[in-house]
Amino acid sequence: MSNFKLESKIALVTAQIKQRAGALVRKTAFSIEGRAKASMAEPKHGRIYKRGRKEHQASAPSEAPAIDEGALVNSIKTEITGETSAVVGASQETAVNLELGTIHVAPRPFLGPAFEAEEADFQKGMKELIK
Repeated sequence: MSNFKLESKIALVTAQIKQRAGALVRKTAFSIEGRAKASMAEPKHGRIYKRGRKEHQASAPSEAPAIDEGALVNSIKTEITGETSAVVGASQETAVNLELGTIHVAPRPFLGPAFEAEEADFQKGMKELIK
């Protein structure tokens, strides 16, 4: 009679996949943050106005908000919330109104487009993890 030993590597493989997935989540989250901030620094096409001695060009509807004093762009942060989870958001009070718009202001999305720009690479990376 032959003896054989069955060893499972499921736990090891699962841990490796989870570690790589976490790295992908972190990379993607920080890329979303970077894209959102970069979109706000791009040239704008809205109205130009003066506030004191400073001239400012606002964003046009559907463009990411223009950087004025920097409060909104500086409030965009990535928080790693778990081994395979992260949250990218803006804590500035006006962020939601600019992202989604109001009855008086057309949307100036900056987080949604940044997420959408990273989504395909994230999906591809996740598929590669399970090959």
